Amino acid sequence: TTNSRSPVVFIDPGHGAQLAAYTDKETGLRMDQDHNTPETEDMLDVAKRVKTKLESMGYTVVLSRETNNDKSTFRQKAEKAIGAKAVIGVSLHSTPGEINQAWPQRVDTYREYNGKRTTFTNKETANLSENYASQFAEARTLAEGHPISVDTGNTQQTSSFSRSGILSKGNIPLISLFGAPVPWVYNEIAQDDGTGL
Repeated sequence: TTNSRSPVVFIDPGHGAQLAAYTDKETGLRMDQDHNTPETEDMLDVAKRVKTKLESMGYTVVLSRETNNDKSTFRQKAEKAIGAKAVIGVSLHSTPGEINQAWPQRVDTYREYNGKRTTFTNKETANLSENYASQFAEARTLAEGHPISVDTGNTQQTSSFSRSGILSKGNIPLISLFGAPVPWVYNEIAQDDGTGL
């Protein structure tokens, strides 16, 4: 039943408006944001459809953005989830190639810039996130018809967030790092792997 106590699910459809490089005041991490067409548009469409379905099941759903031109930073999106008292944060990203994964938060993962490192340390959140990511991977494997991994060892995340052009290198998505009180599952969905994206 939908009521003021229904669990809050926070959905983050990846990207949004282009953001020039800026510095997060709390951590000193440097970042920017690409608009990434058609990912920005596709993920908002998916998020809205998931929102409708979850609300019909009695959940309260909050989106990190409502338009494709939203200029929210990673910090603002994470704080929106925390403020909503979300029981889970779900990021949706589509990527050309073969990355089909559900990434949990893990203790000791990090991002760093100019010698300053911010590390994920919340063990309770990490345990919940790992559990949820495993459930996402299992459900997505069944639904999509190909294996979905949780990136054990953070190999893909290290590659993704340490590549050229990433300002603050590391091995955890910034929204997952900033949203530490909220268990997060960051989904990468391959555009070329039968997803229809």
